[in-house]
This record gives sequence, C-alpha cells and structure tokens, in this order.
Amino acid sequence: MRAFELTKHAKKRMRLRGLSVSDINCILENGVEIKDSICMTDRYCRCLIDTYKNKIKMIERLRGKAVIVDGKAVITTFHMNKYKFKSISKG
Repeated sequence: MRAFELTKHAKKRMRLRGLSVSDINCILENGVEIKDSICMTDRYCRCLIDTYKNKIKMIERLRGKAVIVDGKAVITTFHMNKYKFKSISKG
C-alpha cells in the first residue's frame, strides 16, 4: 500500500463526516480503486464481509489443529491437546 498524508482539507472533511485515521486506513487497505479514488461500495463490502465471515468460520473449525512441517514439506497433522502442546512447545 502506498503511504498517504492527510491534507488540511482531508482532515477537515474527516471531522465533518466522523471518520478516523483508522477508518481511512481501512478504506485504503480494503477498498476498490475507481479512477483516482478508493471506495467501499455496497457490493464490494458485501463480498468482503462474506469473505471474512468464511475465514472466521474456517479459523473456528481449525481451532486446536496443528501441522508439523520440515522445511517446505508437511509431515503430519493432528488435533492438539494440552499435553501435545507442551511436548511440541518444548522442542
């Protein structure tokens, strides 16, 4: 992402429209470019929300799972428990 600096005009408009710097960063990171603007359109936001919801579901499903790797090779996968976590975190 490119680095942007806020002009006096942008700061004034942000205050008027109730936007924070983190809001601006979110738009800049996640928005879609249309000509010289970066927008959060309704359609794009719905798509983005669906994507994040699916990622959250996957993260919840994968809680407690582990993958053992050696370099770029996946050796095995398993369900974690506190004993397995202790044994792999020691080594």
